[in-house]
Amino acid sequence: MEYYTQAAEAGRIRLNEEPADLNTVLKNNDFMRNTVHRHEPPVTAQPMEILTQNQEVVVVDKPASIPVHPCGRFRHNTIIFILGKEHGLTELHTIHRLDRLASGVLMFARTLEVSKKMDQQVRERQVQKEYVCRVQGEFPDG
Repeated sequence: MEYYTQAAEAGRIRLNEEPADLNTVLKNNDFMRNTVHRHEPPVTAQPMEILTQNQEVVVVDKPASIPVHPCGRFRHNTIIFILGKEHGLTELHTIHRLDRLASGVLMFARTLEVSKKMDQQVRERQVQKEYVCRVQGEFPDG
């Protein structure tokens, strides 16, 4: 309750765009908002290279540490957001993903039709993916 008292006193809790009084009884169609300021975890400053793009796909070299799409604590520091903000590439459809800590080639479809076509090719095993891992030390057998 202490958090809400402090947030209301600071004006971060609003009811119908006005500062909220925590003793107010809500009515139908009231609009309550709690504004929270969060900092996203940092990601690499390494530039993301667009390898190729055409009418159907965008192919990028994804650096490690950046998630593909908004998730968890990440909203702006994502490949999708960066492509939109810095390169004007919006409404991209994810064909496949790479984990946040993985780097590699990443493909996006520019239309829903191309996305469905690529998805079908992946399901029918017409597309192959290859993963390469660098290991320091001796890799165990098996």
